[in-house]
Amino acid sequence: MDRIGFKKFFNIVLFDENAALPHGGFATGDKVLRRDTMVLIDGGYHYLGYSSNVCRSFFMPLEPTSLLQSIEETVLSLWWKTSECGDLQRTDDARTIAEKVKVWDIVFAAQTAAGLAFKPDNSCASVDLAARSVINEAGYNGTFTHRLGHGIGIKAHESPYLNEANTGISLKPGIVFTNEPGIYLQGKFGIRHEDIYLVKESGGAEILSGERARGPFNP
Repeated sequence: MDRIGFKKFFNIVLFDENAALPHGGFATGDKVLRRDTMVLIDGGYHYLGYSSNVCRSFFMPLEPTSLLQSIEETVLSLWWKTSECGDLQRTDDARTIAEKVKVWDIVFAAQTAAGLAFKPDNSCASVDLAARSVINEAGYNGTFTHRLGHGIGIKAHESPYLNEANTGISLKPGIVFTNEPGIYLQGKFGIRHEDIYLVKESGGAEILSGERARGPFNP
């Protein structure tokens, strides 16, 4: 990245319980990574005078084939959504994976809801609340512990800020924001999705950071 002119300003890689703190904490480095380990990678670079920031959360890659990943992702995603799944005799690993898949989907839905709210004249608070309400209604009230996002441009963090108290500032065409909801379960894991959105004069916002997260097994 340095060779082509990108300058790193922020980069974290967290696993499971360390990701329950949104920007990490002390880690010894002796954690053993497993197939059910949830990875959170958040990185940002400056390029040609402007900033970027993207975050992805996903399971440790499975082997040996992408087909296996696709099958397991589908099965586990359906598993937690099935109303009878609570009666199944699951292993601890399966329960852990199922919960992480559930939370991954909720955070993705929250990011989607916020993305639809990136329209001119909507308040910064309303965009935050669009995501926060999805998380709260899913039963995870109090686990989204930071603002939804912030302006991003020449600086990595610029005003206006997307938080539920910022009712007095409205979105305007041309402003670029991060959209980064998360759920953080202390002592267990944290999941966050982050992309960059451009408010347009009409229609939906444009995502500037490329393709959104594709799935918990395929970032």
